[in-house]
Parts: sequence; C-alpha cells; structure tokens
Amino acid sequence: MGDFMGLERNDWIDLARALGIVAGGVGVAWILGRLVRGAVHRLTRSSESTLDDVLVRALRPPLTLLIVMQATAIGFRSVPMWEPHRDEADRVWFAATLLIITIAVQRALSALLTWYSTSPSQRLGSRLNARSLPLVRRAVNIAVLLIGGIIVLDALGVQI
Repeated sequence: MGDFMGLERNDWIDLARALGIVAGGVGVAWILGRLVRGAVHRLTRSSESTLDDVLVRALRPPLTLLIVMQATAIGFRSVPMWEPHRDEADRVWFAATLLIITIAVQRALSALLTWYSTSPSQRLGSRLNARSLPLVRRAVNIAVLLIGGIIVLDALGVQI
C-alpha cells in the first residue's frame, strides 16, 4: 500500500494508538483532578486551617501535568518507528518529570510561606518577622529552582 507523508498505514495506526494513549492520560488527569478535588474538599471542610486548601491549589496543576507527561511518555514508547530514539526520549522524559517535581516543590513551599505570612494565628510567638517573609519566600524559590535546574541538567547529561 502507498504511503502518505512518508509513513505507511501501520505507522499511522501506531501514531493513532499513541495519540489515544495521550488522550486517555489527559482524560485520566481530568477525572482524577475532579475526584481529588471533591475528596479533599470533604476531608478538609471540617479543618479550621486553610493550609490544606492552599497546598491542594498549589499542587493541582503540576500533578495534573505530571499525569499527562507520563501518558505522553507511554504513548511515545508504544510507537515502534521511534525505537531508535528511545534513549534520548527516556532522558528527556526523566528530565521533564524532574522539572515538574521541582516546580511542584517550589509551588508547595511558596504556598506554605505565603499562607504562613497571611495567617496571624501561626505567627504568634514566631521568630520570623512578617516583613522578612517575602524575602525568605524568594530565597527559597530561587534555591529550589536552582537545585532542581542542576538536577534536570544532570539528567539530560549536561556536565556542570
């Protein structure tokens, strides 16, 4: 059978299967997001603290992206014509996963420090000055992103 854009019929079927896996991953991420949002709301509604709500809001986007990233990696691995590039793809997948985890850690710590700075009950007896918290938050953000960036570059094989 003839080819279209240099790909045979079986190649197109493999690509369609990979896209189906990615679409399924997006669907799973959406469904899990809905389920987790409802479950967390039920679990935290009786809590007096808003910390759990703040952390869930901060972590939801990177965790959703992590699920989509994993589905994309699985979809990519299911396409035989990309077999020669599997090592590079695995390295990029691992680096992207580490980057998403780094962003999740940065968002969680930033949300935690923001919550701490806006929660008067938590500051009582604290040694931290409320005016220094924005500086602390920025320093923590920079440190986490720098360390995560170095780890991601190492995973990509970049010599530092």
